[in-house]
Amino acid sequence: MKRVNGEGTISKRSSDGRWIGQITIGYDDNGKAIRKACSAKSQAECKRKLDKLKNQFAVIQGKTIATTKKSYVDYLLTDWIAEKKNVEQLEESTIQTHINRINCYFPDFFGDIELQKIDSRLIANFYAYLATKNLSAETIHKIHAIINNSFKKAVRDGLVAINPTVGIKLPKVHQKEKSSLSDAEVKRILQAAKIYCDNPKNKNKNVFPLIKLALVSGLRRGELLALTWDNIDFTIGKIYVANSVCELKDKIIIKTTKTDASKRSMIIPSAMIELLKTHRKNFATGEFVFPNTDNKNKPQAPSNICRVYRKILSLAGVKSSLHILRHTNITNLITAGTDIKTVKNRAGHTRIETTMSYTHPSEEFDRQAANIFEKFL
Repeated sequence: MKRVNGEGTISKRSSDGRWIGQITIGYDDNGKAIRKACSAKSQAECKRKLDKLKNQFAVIQGKTIATTKKSYVDYLLTDWIAEKKNVEQLEESTIQTHINRINCYFPDFFGDIELQKIDSRLIANFYAYLATKNLSAETIHKIHAIINNSFKKAVRDGLVAINPTVGIKLPKVHQKEKSSLSDAEVKRILQAAKIYCDNPKNKNKNVFPLIKLALVSGLRRGELLALTWDNIDFTIGKIYVANSVCELKDKIIIKTTKTDASKRSMIIPSAMIELLKTHRKNFATGEFVFPNTDNKNKPQAPSNICRVYRKILSLAGVKSSLHILRHTNITNLITAGTDIKTVKNRAGHTRIETTMSYTHPSEEFDRQAANIFEKFL
């Protein structure tokens, strides 16, 4: 059965009586037709399948489809990464994160499989494979973002007909409860940090004031380390956050904060201001509030402050991380009844939902809510 030009053809196979549909979706670099086929027991079912193929490949139907013998992994590390770097001009740290994820998870599964041979079933099997490696749902979503974006580019560039990630199911990301330190743990950590900094054998004097500032401000590690004395108004007790420090291949990079919401200012307690004045006089005599031990006009490296903080935790007998200081700040603000918009602004969150993830049901707050309606009873 011959159909209208561009609609494909349907014929009955004599060997088994099945109906076969074929459609030309494009042409290769040599002008040779690239065809897709389907089969069915009935002519009507075959027509439905053929129409589905036509809709899938409508965007590129009749066009020249570029051919490449590159493996999918090679395509990601060359063409895709090059566009991220040279066209979108993503930050170097983001580019390196993408490269690390690709090198870590993709080669063992995809090997030398060519870009054009990647289909939905293979990608679904890849996600199942990642799950066996005990990767979190959040990490699998980040890997999916790379695959989805790379195939959007491949479709746009005429390398493949369709994006095989469309419709693939992903594991549900469960919001983890934000952990925070107890008051007793905070006290032990501060005591250990004070002892560490007072020890003349230890050259690094940043850790005690940095921990205190993290607790009262909720600043991220990179934001703390990027602070300069120009970012602090001692008269009104306010700090201004504009930059962040990151570490890439042993190189310290100072960049603007990751979002517009991260650019912010906040009031800090007067006792903190006095501590910072003392820190500036006794140790941080250069440009940065938390400087490199050997050069006070350079920021402390993130890896160094984390290494020292781990020593502090060991001395205090607490299992935690530096980032939990930020969680502790936000949790305490919310528990104290600070309005959620103020908390969001101080935390530098873009979305209010992120701030709300720090809130937890409280029987006391629930009782207070119930008591509001005593006047009606």
